[in-house]
Amino acid sequence: MEARDLITLVRRRAGLSQQQLGERLSRPQSTIARWENGDQEPSYRAVVGVMKACGAQHGLQLFTYDASDVRMALSQLEHTPLERLRVAGAARAHLTSALHAIAECPLRLLVAGEAAAMLHGSPLSSHDELFDVVCHPADRTRATRELADHPVRFVDQPAGTRGYRDLNAAAVDLSIDAGGSVRLVSILDLLRIALTDRIDPAAGRKAIALDGALRAQRTDTAPAIPLTDEQARDRIAQWLTTQQ
Repeated sequence: MEARDLITLVRRRAGLSQQQLGERLSRPQSTIARWENGDQEPSYRAVVGVMKACGAQHGLQLFTYDASDVRMALSQLEHTPLERLRVAGAARAHLTSALHAIAECPLRLLVAGEAAAMLHGSPLSSHDELFDVVCHPADRTRATRELADHPVRFVDQPAGTRGYRDLNAAAVDLSIDAGGSVRLVSILDLLRIALTDRIDPAAGRKAIALDGALRAQRTDTAPAIPLTDEQARDRIAQWLTTQQ
């Protein structure tokens, strides 16, 4: 994870604006913005200072460097959003139908969880039978009614967040086909959730895959030769064996 991502992640988890964090560090808001935009590389000491100001600290855990997660994510990003769900193991027709229902719903909804991770390009396979959705509190009752026939699980406040308003600030719109788009929880906020979750035993693996997808999205590289679904699934299966 890059310094800018770590700073953004811990700041959002603490519920601070860039201005508020700057005040805690006696630095201008513009410095925090440059750090988070990647325009200025903060020192290690500065990153530690940010973590302390946000009430966080890091543990020392070393891993063997492995860029295979980025390669797998790049393979995922070669596919359309709906193909990413299929390649990553969510080919079930009722989930595709649910995604279209969410896209057509006029209410304020954010797709979260494993579905959002796969749509962002995470190479981690999913066997979840439900879509996690974060809904604006004022739309919650109506959304529950309108999506009652679809495999949707409403999550009001994912781990490490303060719910819809918090997550919507950095959410992104993704076109799923010519007929509609869905609003996704940002990849950094998905990382925030995974790194905060103390219940999900797979949270660590999800975080590794999300970090790979984030780095893949920032990789300037020539397009790879498109893979078939079978080839992509084989590569993902091989990558997963390295994450056991």
